[in-house]
Amino acid sequence: MKLILVRHGQAEGNLENVIQGEESALTKTGEEQARLVAEHLKEEKIDVAYVSDLKRATQTAEEILKFHPTTKVVFTPQLRERNAGVFIGKTIGSMKIAKEKTGASSYEFRPEGGESWVDVQKRMVHFYQELMEKHPHDTVLTVSHQGTIISLLLYLLHKPWEQYMNYRMENTAITMVEADKEGHHTFLTINSTTHIPKTFVPALSFHILTPLYDIGTTLLGYGETFQRKVLDAADIKNGERLLDVGCGSGTFLIEVKKKYPRAEVVGI
Repeated sequence: MKLILVRHGQAEGNLENVIQGEESALTKTGEEQARLVAEHLKEEKIDVAYVSDLKRATQTAEEILKFHPTTKVVFTPQLRERNAGVFIGKTIGSMKIAKEKTGASSYEFRPEGGESWVDVQKRMVHFYQELMEKHPHDTVLTVSHQGTIISLLLYLLHKPWEQYMNYRMENTAITMVEADKEGHHTFLTINSTTHIPKTFVPALSFHILTPLYDIGTTLLGYGETFQRKVLDAADIKNGERLLDVGCGSGTFLIEVKKKYPRAEVVGI
């Protein structure tokens, strides 16, 4: 089986910097990203497509499948992003504060009415195993979400949850992997965005808790590849400021940590 994993285009919730629910739609940028990834994948032979039934994923898949009108499509809740329960519509920082009160790790914390990252990974592994049974010789497209894709990547790559941030991806990033029933798999590409012009790549949000001084200007000046901006510097808690700093990759985050060793990533 050849598996093509695509993250949805930029959605309203990405810009609003909140934990997204079911109805977060693509922005104008997200719509253009969807058209670009569709053009990039138009020559792929896609036998079947599985799509998260959340709006931002279905909109992205719609563009891709314009080039594959005869491909069978299955919309499924199995590919939904992590259910954050009572924290849907709230900031990631607010969920982190609640997690710390429980003493649970980031990947084991299960919010009220929601899922832990461990739950998400179990769901994705089950889905992957079903694909292997149903489509051992097919090319399968999935259009879903960052958290679900990373959860599966960590499983396939035998990586611990502590490496989650290393696999953060931009919207419409593409991962391709070839797998067989014996459990062998070869990654052809991981989180590729070659279809998106560098000047077009929007910022991703990392949540960085840092002492009460503004590191935004310094971060904005780092490198030329990524567009970054401080989205919100309003939360003040215990003498610290919660900054939402957009950046392009886990590699960039590592550089931030080197420069600001006291900075702490808030949430995943």
